[in-house]
Amino acid sequence: MALDDYVEEIYMEKEKEKRQEKAKPLYDLLTQEQLKSDMDNIITDAQSVLQVPRGICRLLLQAYNWNKDTLFDHFYESPDTATFLNTVHIGLPDPGIVFTMGECDVCFEMGELSGPSCSHKACAGCWKGYLEDKIRSDGVCDMNCMMPNCELLLEDEKVLFYITDPALISLYHKLTVNNYVSSNRRLKWCPGIDCGRAVKLPDTSRHFVSCPCGAEFCSSCGHDFHEPLTCEMMKKWNSKTQESSKTLVWIARFTKPCPKCSTPIEKDGGCNVIVCTLPTCRLQFCWICMRPFDKDHMQFCSYYDVSQNTGDEATEDRVNVARHLFYHDRYIGHRQSLEFERKLRKIVDSNIEYLRLDCHASGQLKTAMEALFASRRTLMNSYIFAFFLQKDNNARIFENNQADLHGAVEKLSKTLHDKIKKQRPENLGKLLTEIHDKCVYVEHRRKILLDHCKEGYDYNFWKFEEQPF
Repeated sequence: MALDDYVEEIYMEKEKEKRQEKAKPLYDLLTQEQLKSDMDNIITDAQSVLQVPRGICRLLLQAYNWNKDTLFDHFYESPDTATFLNTVHIGLPDPGIVFTMGECDVCFEMGELSGPSCSHKACAGCWKGYLEDKIRSDGVCDMNCMMPNCELLLEDEKVLFYITDPALISLYHKLTVNNYVSSNRRLKWCPGIDCGRAVKLPDTSRHFVSCPCGAEFCSSCGHDFHEPLTCEMMKKWNSKTQESSKTLVWIARFTKPCPKCSTPIEKDGGCNVIVCTLPTCRLQFCWICMRPFDKDHMQFCSYYDVSQNTGDEATEDRVNVARHLFYHDRYIGHRQSLEFERKLRKIVDSNIEYLRLDCHASGQLKTAMEALFASRRTLMNSYIFAFFLQKDNNARIFENNQADLHGAVEKLSKTLHDKIKKQRPENLGKLLTEIHDKCVYVEHRRKILLDHCKEGYDYNFWKFEEQPF
């Protein structure tokens, strides 16, 4: 092997490692089986300290939201185990189920009676019927003694002694896992249909999560990822959109008339720079704002001018709706582009196979696609952020950053869409350099916009038209 080839191979391997490290998510996605194993490991750790049965450990961890440190702190602060357990309505461990003869307090039949440490007794049939109904009908796994006003919780060992149906036992175990996820601040269910996975987070801050089932979502609210917006802003925006849709047809369509000749134009890609299909027209315009595409376009496309909707006949409600529609059209336009660009990824993947690209080249293309997705998503959400902003100097800076990101995103999208499908192998080197440069620039512009948004949150200099919290 020649020295140059060896150096190139080492370089490509290091670049691959860098990409893999950069792409490594800050979270884990766990299946039902992995969640059960994760839960069991925490119970084992707690049991080694508390020295109580596993069922009691699970109830204690549940009471303290699966935070072992908080649980241990309260345990050591209590004068004794009985007092500690009593504060969360758990009885002292007992050697097992003890039977006595007598009259059942529920069905009033004579027979063998048993019960938890609260001393309430009933026959096995009544306990079984009560527990099965709670599991099957109420969908709960943390159950109190069935006697009125008794708050004592029944540990797993007691519950599983009375229920015998394998399907019900399986459901009970599934419910314990559900409780584990729902009460743990670092675990969130994937919203994907019939997915069944949960994301395990390193902390409680907001993260972008991409699941193998195809769902991409915010770890805090479970909806589509919405950086730089807070979850509250996204919720307020959705509410605002529902209000507007009751009175106006505002959804951006896939076909729009050319602003010069009115020829119907169908959008067939993610790029928002459109050329009229009529040979005698050929106007180049922006799909989102419908203005001619020129050197000043990016600035005007991202900037809302309220004066466009003022006049003697304008009412406050009309202006507010028009303002909302302005930003909503841009949000929807970029959302449509994002969907087109997801289809573009399949074309890029097939071209990687067709051209037999090496790891370095294929990695560059995949990195560019991911950068395009992330930047398009940020740009899309930035119009909601702009909707809430009051016009001041900080808002102007934001709009300039938004316009710069818009331009960078459209250039990268156009390059990938127009050139990747018809590029010949001998011209690939030049194309990859062009894509790399545009990818670096779009990531740079995205970082600038997000850093400015974060700075505004940290130093509280954002002023909003209406409080989105």
